[in-house]
Amino acid sequence: FRLRAGAPERPVRKRRLPIAKLLRRGAMVTGARLLNALAAQGDYLVLGVLASTTAVGVYYFALRLAAAPVRTIAQTMTSVLFPAMSAMQQGADKLAEAAMRAARLLTWIVAPLCFWQATLADPLLRLLFGEKWTASIPIMQVLSLGLCMEAVMAVGRAYLNASGRFALSLRFSLLNTIGFFCACILGAYLGAGLGVAIAISVYYL
Repeated sequence: FRLRAGAPERPVRKRRLPIAKLLRRGAMVTGARLLNALAAQGDYLVLGVLASTTAVGVYYFALRLAAAPVRTIAQTMTSVLFPAMSAMQQGADKLAEAAMRAARLLTWIVAPLCFWQATLADPLLRLLFGEKWTASIPIMQVLSLGLCMEAVMAVGRAYLNASGRFALSLRFSLLNTIGFFCACILGAYLGAGLGVAIAISVYYL
């Protein structure tokens, strides 16, 4: 009893463990976000090295038109979904079920939009921009079909973070970035901007 009474308490160790976990989780979340940001610019970076400036401009124009509505919807949903799933206390099964429902809902919203984008790209671009950007039409059509699955992947990332699987999210982001760059390089060698669009769409599917 004397030893116990005279032994120093160890409050420091109790405090260090949560801080270490917090820093480790913060590093993994930051790393995953950096990798996702790198992948988001991967097609531009690869085309900038392997293709002409004209090809990069045509691809950039097509991607901005194809991605703007899809990514806006996906980002809006995931910004609401992540805090909602993080606040859930019903267990892992309920959380996974909620993520699956959100993914299905997003697919039902985004898939028709992507289909109509691909269908209407030719007449709309010719009507709005004349013949100036006709080279971007097939690129926009192909990207519209592939972007549907990119939107669903955003739900998966939100689920992993909400469930506390930060290490798995980091590994997924790393593998996704490597695979995305490989697809972009292969596509750029095969067919510049259109080749990259085809490679990305196939990769997402």
